[in-house]
Amino acid sequence: MNKQKIAGALGAIFISTAAPAYADENCPLDKPLTQFTEYQKENCLEDAQFVEQLASMGFVPDVGADAGEKDVFTVRLNDAVSDISAKKIIEQLLKFAKEDPTREIEFYINTGGGSVSAGFAIYDAMQAIPNDIRTICTGRSMSMGILLMAAGTEGKRQATPNCGLMAHQISSGASGNIEDTSISLAYNKETNARMLQIIADHTGWDQDVLRDIMSHNVYMYAEEALEMGFIDSIRQPVKTAPSPIARTAQDLPADFCDKEGRDALRICMD
Repeated sequence: MNKQKIAGALGAIFISTAAPAYADENCPLDKPLTQFTEYQKENCLEDAQFVEQLASMGFVPDVGADAGEKDVFTVRLNDAVSDISAKKIIEQLLKFAKEDPTREIEFYINTGGGSVSAGFAIYDAMQAIPNDIRTICTGRSMSMGILLMAAGTEGKRQATPNCGLMAHQISSGASGNIEDTSISLAYNKETNARMLQIIADHTGWDQDVLRDIMSHNVYMYAEEALEMGFIDSIRQPVKTAPSPIARTAQDLPADFCDKEGRDALRICMD
């Protein structure tokens, strides 16, 4: 696969509200394309295949949502909250708001946190557009991630059942001479107070209580996050729970404990 050629294709991706169709005898695609590039046409790749190839090469294309077929736009944060990820997300939010200010935006969040200033930038963009924003925690939403989760439209903040969340105060990061350190600490205290105020505004918690709660790392799963007001609901799986045959130690293969390294297992010592 020509990585340089694929990289060049990234610049040609665009979202079309009237998805153009592409089909002929050499490439009989039976549905419209929304990410429409020369590389995609030449290699007869449908959207999902094209994105998969880009991902396999280490590229994360800014594909947003399938605006031609879905009722919502989609934004994803699957990395640290940084100036780079904030730039991408803010561009998407502003683009979608301009394209259709009434359409809901689904914001999938899976992050361990990161830059406070970058998180504030994303937050301000979320509040600056008229679209409802459904925040959805998948995997984890920690540190600045939990602020972004809580900042979704009231009633539309969700987490998948096994999503982990964590809240805490900001890290000082102060260094330098004594005078500069004291100045930095004062600024960080004000920044921490702003973060607490934002979370309090979206969760209803008294700010003094919230300050005590977040004085150390507070980890929680979706159920507790729901009780704490960081989310409004838990996204339930659509698949039914599995029902495998019950198994005990007696069901292990006869030679299970004879294999290399397993003699240290407690079950093999009995």
